[in-house]
Amino acid sequence: MAEDNGKPYTILQGDCREVLPTLEAGSVDLIATDPPYGAGKGFAGDRNVQEAFALVTGLLPEFVRLLKPGGCLYLCCDYRLYARLELAVREVLDWQDTIIWAYRWTRFNPQTWVRSYQQILFASKGRPAYWGAPRVLSADSTRALWPPDTKLKPTPIRPGSGETVGRRSKDTETAPARNWWDDLPIVDGSFCHRNEPRQHPTQKPEKLMQRIVGASCPPGGLVLDPFLGSGTTLVAALREGRQSVGIELDPGYCEIAEARCRAELANRTERLPLEVTAP
Repeated sequence: MAEDNGKPYTILQGDCREVLPTLEAGSVDLIATDPPYGAGKGFAGDRNVQEAFALVTGLLPEFVRLLKPGGCLYLCCDYRLYARLELAVREVLDWQDTIIWAYRWTRFNPQTWVRSYQQILFASKGRPAYWGAPRVLSADSTRALWPPDTKLKPTPIRPGSGETVGRRSKDTETAPARNWWDDLPIVDGSFCHRNEPRQHPTQKPEKLMQRIVGASCPPGGLVLDPFLGSGTTLVAALREGRQSVGIELDPGYCEIAEARCRAELANRTERLPLEVTAP
């Protein structure tokens, strides 16, 4: 399903409520997505809070049908939706954890606490079949686990990844990953990833989605994002060596996602024709 036209990914343009029932049951290792949750960003398919809740909860039976036994679900959301959404997910899947993505940059609100985090709901269909999360976070987060006078040295997150974090020189293991992620700035504002242009109003960092894919989808497994947006999840899957399927309502974002995937593959293979598959 994910290797249409010889590519390790497939982009389906359409309404995920209509496309998901056409996919094969029990074929997906990981659903990782950032659905509309009433943020008022104005993109195609955006919803108010009530509509967003109805949309996502209405898709939960399809998520359960598509996941393999032990498959995992990660849903990005924020304070508007999380509490009710967690209760709904607990009815059909096994709730595993809440990941807090905390970032430094946010819009100032003089009338309440400045919000600088989002929640990521993590659930599974039975016991998770795969767990491959990095054993470390950023150098700053790792340093916080040790006494202030401890000397740290760069250590690869995974062999060949090119990314390093601080580690105590006398340790034989890196620090375990936590459910508090404060090392991934948003794709916007002063603290954004400088080499990651913002192409969607709610775009998530590539490294955030890459961390999720690497943690809960086995090598060669299949990742599904039913709210694809500008394609970050597919890019993350390519980098982690996973197959992927993305569904997006807006044809313009489908083109952006295809271009991003093609650019990612261009570093390793010849350029592929720009194609978007209609269901």
